Amino acid sequence: MELSRKAEDYLEAIFIIAEDKGYAKIKDMALCLEVKPPSVIEMVKKLDRLGLAFYRRYDGVTLMPDGKGVGASVRGRHDT
Repeated sequence: MELSRKAEDYLEAIFIIAEDKGYAKIKDMALCLEVKPPSVIEMVKKLDRLGLAFYRRYDGVTLMPDGKGVGASVRGRHDT
């Protein structure tokens, strides 16, 4: 599955925030990515449909195994 750079950035943000808290809130992701919360919700819903993240309204966002792999990979690329 080919993901856009934007989708990869969201997965990385979820991965980083979830490492600390166990889940990521929409507000935390918006601050991290410097975007508005509605933009985050739109992308998170897309990632949920793709089976990469688990999103339920008013709850935190968590990564599914495939999403966690992509998030870790992108973080590794950005760290090097």
